[in-house]
Amino acid sequence: MDLAECGCDKICNFRNAFGALAMLIALVAPVSARADGAAGLVAKGNQALQEGRLEEALSAYGEAAKLDPESGYPEFNRGVALYRSKNFKDARLLFEQAASSFKDAKLEALSWLGAGNGAFREAENALMSNPESGLKGIEESLENYKNALKLDRSLKEAAHNLEVARLTLKAVRDEIKRQQEQAKKEAEQREQNIEKLKDLKNKQEELERQTKDLSQEKSQCSNPDDTQGQAEKLGEKQSELKSKTDELSEELKSQEVSSSAKDSVKDSIQESAAEDLKQSAASQMTAADSLEKNEPDSAASAQQESLEKIKAALDKLEKEKERQQKDQESQSKKDQSKENQSKEDQPKEGKGEKEEQ
Repeated sequence: MDLAECGCDKICNFRNAFGALAMLIALVAPVSARADGAAGLVAKGNQALQEGRLEEALSAYGEAAKLDPESGYPEFNRGVALYRSKNFKDARLLFEQAASSFKDAKLEALSWLGAGNGAFREAENALMSNPESGLKGIEESLENYKNALKLDRSLKEAAHNLEVARLTLKAVRDEIKRQQEQAKKEAEQREQNIEKLKDLKNKQEELERQTKDLSQEKSQCSNPDDTQGQAEKLGEKQSELKSKTDELSEELKSQEVSSSAKDSVKDSIQESAAEDLKQSAASQMTAADSLEKNEPDSAASAQQESLEKIKAALDKLEKEKERQQKDQESQSKKDQSKENQSKEDQPKEGKGEKEEQ
């Protein structure tokens, strides 16, 4: 895909949106004359790699590195081999080591290109599950491509990949912002749902208390019809509360359908809570009808059933809130652990950037 024609709406699509990274090939140039044995092993490894014998190639490069540890060729070609086998993390580390070993600016530039590709692909895999965890990898790939271009401005692959990384970085940051806004919106929505359920619970408890008081008053009246007016007023209040219960049930269903960040567990909880409220509303209707007939005992029984369903819905949403908070805490710990591991994996000594000649 032509880079100038592409765009990106979601992180999960960026793999195809920005085109492929420009690749690199294994070196076949020999090392110094006093290390002919190492040069032969590098050539042997290159031949094995071209013929698809990965393990044999890696073994040859490893032996070459033992014979000539100051040379960057074995590390570079091992990096190419591991990159082709999709072991991007180890490939990146080897390219960085090669960059520290090469004395030639063009070879060092190729090494930084390889390190950039490794960092990009490593981050790309992380981005599939968590954009924030891959953000630093994309930023690292940018720096590696810049290092390559400072050493060799004619390295068009580095220029191409730098642009791919820049576009990807923007897409990642936009997606992180979108997810943060979505998470904030859902958290606020969740709190609103919980508060509405608490309000329903409190009002239903109060209506149940008033209905029981009415029942006791009716039992003490010489003429039960004297409580008809009170019963009708309570019935009206119960009908109004039933409407609010129906409204919240529909809101929960609507939120489950419209949520852009799909979460099967969250959706299941929302759906279950909405069903609880639907059943609660049915009991509230029974209670309202019973009150219209001045039958407070029957109404109180239905109100109790309604209240139990409201409590069930509230309990589900509060537990879901706790689950998401624990998930966020767990993800933060994982991200911190990965960041610490990444720092440990970085070479302790690096050659750094060469001054332009």
